[in-house]
Amino acid sequence: MQGSINAADLVSALKAVSKAGEVRSSMPILAGVKLELNGSAHFTRTDLELSVTAIRPLERFGDGGAGSCILPFKLLQKIANKLKSKGRLDLELPGDSLQIAAGETQFQVTVAGSVDEFPSIPRVEANYVDIDAGRFSEAIGAVLYASSTDETRYNLNAVAFKAGNDGEPTDIVATDGHRLARARVFTGLESALRLRHAAGADPVMLIPRAAAAEILRQSKGVDLWTVRLSSRLVSFTADGVQITAKLIEGEYPNYQQVIPDAGSALFAYQVKAASLLESLATISQVSSERSQAVKVTLNGEIRLATENPDLGSASAPVDATVIRDGAGATIELGFNARYLADAVKALGSDAVTLSVADPLSPVTLGAPLDGGMERLAVVMPMRL
Repeated sequence: MQGSINAADLVSALKAVSKAGEVRSSMPILAGVKLELNGSAHFTRTDLELSVTAIRPLERFGDGGAGSCILPFKLLQKIANKLKSKGRLDLELPGDSLQIAAGETQFQVTVAGSVDEFPSIPRVEANYVDIDAGRFSEAIGAVLYASSTDETRYNLNAVAFKAGNDGEPTDIVATDGHRLARARVFTGLESALRLRHAAGADPVMLIPRAAAAEILRQSKGVDLWTVRLSSRLVSFTADGVQITAKLIEGEYPNYQQVIPDAGSALFAYQVKAASLLESLATISQVSSERSQAVKVTLNGEIRLATENPDLGSASAPVDATVIRDGAGATIELGFNARYLADAVKALGSDAVTLSVADPLSPVTLGAPLDGGMERLAVVMPMRL
């Protein structure tokens, strides 16, 4: 196996696949990267659930022909970073070590296992559809923060996609049971999702949180994703990269039941996002690091407060315009300050709506329609 690759291409390829491997796995081979030369250079990492392949051109395809090997990823990445200014790197695998040469500088990297031990990457046997990468990643970015990181709640450790009826957009949803985020937008996947459901799959497609984060990370600089979707797999392909993920099998909660009816809100406000974030940050200086509890008082205004028996107390107003004032009533609710701040940031708007139906109800935060995308967040109350 012989070939030459530009050092910058090697660095970018290893960066592209850096999040996909599994260092702490019981399978040591997953800590490596598969390098395959067959006219171009293919770099692949996987953790069995998520696989990423980066493809880069070769400056020279040697007489040694095509071949592949498994290399220790972290070591190869360190070497690539040291050689990134060297221009062309010559690669050769004469035995059980990969030789990397940049002029007089040479490395020999011992292979990290047999190619036969490396898991095969499944192919998604389905028709493809091209989607707008920017719009798709924007929708993921609007909800990803709310997905669960608790691996025992595997069905919540995901971003959910549910297409509406013909002519209706897709709901992109994430929740961890304490908060929920939803983006509603035409993604380009509507027909594929409906066909998948018609073939017997669950109407809600669950992309693992790690895969959704990887799609978001890789979308920078990508115009179009080519997507293939089957009952158990999904792949996203663009110039130089392919992401393949196993879909989560499990029932997703009925998220529609969690979202309060906007017309039932006793209190509703138009809030300046910067003011709400600033007030949350201000009072959080004395709040409990564990609970991050904040008391929200609603009447003709919004006021935030917190008490900490060890440090003291703090309160701050929020710049808001009243839409519905609860007919002169006053209610107090408790929320996790970080959850509120995460929701406001993800909505990405200078002004957000804040509404509450009653003292036991969640708070609903919404952003104005932006480029056809509707965004909202729901945060459950907590006991103060």
